Amino acid sequence: MAAQLREPSGIAGRLIMGGFFDRTSRRINEHTLDALEIESGESVLEVGFGGGAALESAAARAKEGTVVGVELSSVMVRRAERKCRRLVRQGRVRLYEGNVSDLPFDAGQFDRAYAVNTIYFWADPTGALREIRRVLKENGRLVLAIRSPEALAPYRFPEDILPAPKPGEVEASLQAAGFHAVRMEHRDRDQKLDTVLAIAHA
Repeated sequence: MAAQLREPSGIAGRLIMGGFFDRTSRRINEHTLDALEIESGESVLEVGFGGGAALESAAARAKEGTVVGVELSSVMVRRAERKCRRLVRQGRVRLYEGNVSDLPFDAGQFDRAYAVNTIYFWADPTGALREIRRVLKENGRLVLAIRSPEALAPYRFPEDILPAPKPGEVEASLQAAGFHAVRMEHRDRDQKLDTVLAIAHA
């Protein structure tokens, strides 16, 4: 299960994981996009878009802007292309298969960037964050969303596949990557979902 969460593949990835991501991430996606404060006409990057549900919501908020997604799993890229086909045809959404450690974009391209439940899988979180910072415009906003270690503990995922970073570790990685005005906020702690949002600026 944890391996499929990292990079959905095969029949299980195609038939199960996309819908699972969309269902279970709905609320955390809302919190993330609210904190991102997207304005009309802005360019927005999502790293690790999974089933693609947040792409449509981000595009609705950006209005005349563009939402670009990068995803490690080719299965999820194809699913999101189908899900967002109208927005893709309009040029409002562009999707790429790729890795956060080597984003296929010029420096200073995006106004906003976000990643939901993906930092767990980054081999080098600080290096990945430096790469995200590279493609953000000066003072561009980044929001990372994770579940707290306490919220993930009942699932008992293997530590080598899905580690549960502490909020303080995420904050330290952001600062080491050169982000400023970093702050950590909790959402839904009382509902046991306990989402942690890391909000920072390039």
